[in-house]
Amino acid sequence: MSLVILRRLRWWVVGQFVPFFRGPDPQHVRQRNIWHLYQDLIWLGLANAAASYTSVYALRLGASEQLLGLLTSVPSLVMVLLRIPAARLTERTSDRKRLIVRSLLGRRVGYLIIALVPWLALLPGLNRVPPAVVLIAVLVLMAVPMVLSSAGWDSFFAEVVPTGRRSRVVSIRSTMTNLASLTMVPLMGSFLEWVPFPYNYQVIFFVAFIGAMVSTWHVHVMKVKPIGEPTERHTPLNLKEAGRILSDSPDFAALVLASLVYQMAISVASPLFTIYFVDRLGASESWIGWRLTLASLTSILAYRIWPTQVERRGDVKMLVFAAPMMALFPLLTGLTRSLTPNLFIVMLPRFFGSCVMLARYSILLRVTPADRRATYIAIYAILVHIAATIGPQVGVALADVIGITSVFFVSAGLRFTAALLYRRLRSPTPEPTASSAA
Repeated sequence: MSLVILRRLRWWVVGQFVPFFRGPDPQHVRQRNIWHLYQDLIWLGLANAAASYTSVYALRLGASEQLLGLLTSVPSLVMVLLRIPAARLTERTSDRKRLIVRSLLGRRVGYLIIALVPWLALLPGLNRVPPAVVLIAVLVLMAVPMVLSSAGWDSFFAEVVPTGRRSRVVSIRSTMTNLASLTMVPLMGSFLEWVPFPYNYQVIFFVAFIGAMVSTWHVHVMKVKPIGEPTERHTPLNLKEAGRILSDSPDFAALVLASLVYQMAISVASPLFTIYFVDRLGASESWIGWRLTLASLTSILAYRIWPTQVERRGDVKMLVFAAPMMALFPLLTGLTRSLTPNLFIVMLPRFFGSCVMLARYSILLRVTPADRRATYIAIYAILVHIAATIGPQVGVALADVIGITSVFFVSAGLRFTAALLYRRLRSPTPEPTASSAA
């Protein structure tokens, strides 16, 4: 019996992972492009694993609670200010892949600069600036090209991946990211404790730079035909046009409102978790690494479950089911006073959050028209990033008044409110089959 189980496990591993490294037939352009989408996330996982320690890096460099709040909110502010010009540029650009690749390069070079921050702080003119401030400035500058890549990526993804495969491709890409994090995050955590500061952080961010460059290459070699110049000129996006779009698209407006509250719920608590674990409970880099490892394992399991459920039961039903569960994460975190339970509490948002992300992304692509998808998603992103900009500052200010754990309870209440707002979304009308049409 055990031999049969081992054989089936071996067949499953070979069937699932060998194609990722071998790749499909180069003549099948669509399959090859999807394969490059998977490879992109595998290598980017190195950068994401290093980025998991960015807040701890800032703390080690002497960042205050207010500075950590800026670390979370200022990149979102940059997104708010630049997303409309980025959406206009994306809609006017025929070769979106070229625009995305250039913006990805501009952002990902920042990982190399982050590795050099302790040395940059010694240069004339910068030696009077605290290293933590230099780090925050680099991260803010990295957010500028990120606006362009984000504005064009959703439309680019919709062109590369057919509608019926989007949830599954997103889930596999996320699984690849979590597999990379599963191996690299604990290794990086142990490495950070083994090597003296700041050389430890310099090494992991140099590794992140290499992974990010290989990831960018995989996007560059994808074969996508330019869409051509747009034949119809739309009204430039402004407050009046955004209001018209929201009033004419009730499903899109309902998704935006609920996601705005959901993002505020996440953002008010986001800069406080690291402070709570490191400063209040005495967590080490190794503990943070193991916590992220359990989170990655949970995400891998979740992305094996949710794509089938989203396709079978519908994106709206699964979003309404999973969103209320997200309130348990800050609620249980605020009720604990030791590190051990928090190793497992983090599994809740990774499990149910995967379902929320897949279902919400499916709804977003479904309720936005193809010719104006960049504009619609710009409206969505701007409003959500306004919450991401304001939320951390509100959370830090509230923590000074009512305490960190009380802010966690506020976050739980806002998450549950967002879950109620998601119930206003309508499920798509099923298309008639051939037999019913006859």
